[in-house]
Amino acid sequence: TIAAAPSNFATVAYATSTTPAASTLSQQDDYTMWQNIVTVGNTKVRLVAFKLRQVGSVLNTDLKNFDLFVDGTKVASVAALDADGYANFDLSAAPVTMETGSRTIKMLGDIVAGSNRNFSFSLRQAPDGYFVDNDFNQPVLATGNDTSTTGTFAARTTGTQTIDVGTITFTKRSDSPSGNIVNTASNVLMAKFDVKAAG
Repeated sequence: TIAAAPSNFATVAYATSTTPAASTLSQQDDYTMWQNIVTVGNTKVRLVAFKLRQVGSVLNTDLKNFDLFVDGTKVASVAALDADGYANFDLSAAPVTMETGSRTIKMLGDIVAGSNRNFSFSLRQAPDGYFVDNDFNQPVLATGNDTSTTGTFAARTTGTQTIDVGTITFTKRSDSPSGNIVNTASNVLMAKFDVKAAG
């Protein structure tokens, strides 16, 4: 051994629980697709990159517009998954400082298709969350055992999200006409509706 990390080197530990749990849902925007509480110890860290992999039967194009949040603040966005099903967030141009304590990392995205298919998102390996000790400017390898600095990392995966069958919804518009109409009149505007197809 030629060197050892100092006792005050930063630690990062993922909580054992990752949300959301398994559910059935319809196509929608800004759905929370992955969330975990991360405990930062000793000193603050900088989040430089983060990537989550989609594991499920949906096509990569069925999900889009992914936003990464830290403690409720959006810090990065990607429009689509890559060819391997990863949402890759590169924050190297403006790393996010994470103070010590419990920090919530979550990813929101749009479900635009995939009727009767399913998905879940997973942090597959510890280095997929790239953290750097703010004082020593060195990478921190996260653990997967809450606040333990020695816990063996295991993938942090959400429950399976099943996309519901397709639907068509008709909604009467607020400016849809109402009242009397002239007898025998032609080309009379009768009503206005919004039609939304999903799946």
